[in-house]
Amino acid sequence: MTMYQARPTCFLCGRSGVNDPLDLHHLFGSSNRAKSDRMGLTVMLCHNRCHIFGPEAAHSNADTMRKLHQYGQRLAMERFGWDVDEFRREFGKNYLDDEPVDGDVMAFGFTVLEEAGLPY
Repeated sequence: MTMYQARPTCFLCGRSGVNDPLDLHHLFGSSNRAKSDRMGLTVMLCHNRCHIFGPEAAHSNADTMRKLHQYGQRLAMERFGWDVDEFRREFGKNYLDDEPVDGDVMAFGFTVLEEAGLPY
């Protein structure tokens, strides 16, 4: 779990994982998977609904994946005090090309679980 996700619930929908087990999702995969793990750039997602198979799932919806990458970049920049260039050096890409760079990491797109107006 990330430091912002104190309870074992799905980061996207807020469900507990009782009916759909939770998976650890690395915000940056492939060659950056181990680095994401070491740096705590992970979130918990419902296996079927939000991680793999649902219409808004991270691995089947480009917009969800883009938002998770942006969240991960903002989280890393906040956590490690990096600017965009430092993040790019570490992860090879800037995911915030169309987004403002400054501001609170939690304010950019996903709702905090306690405030979640679940989309489904």
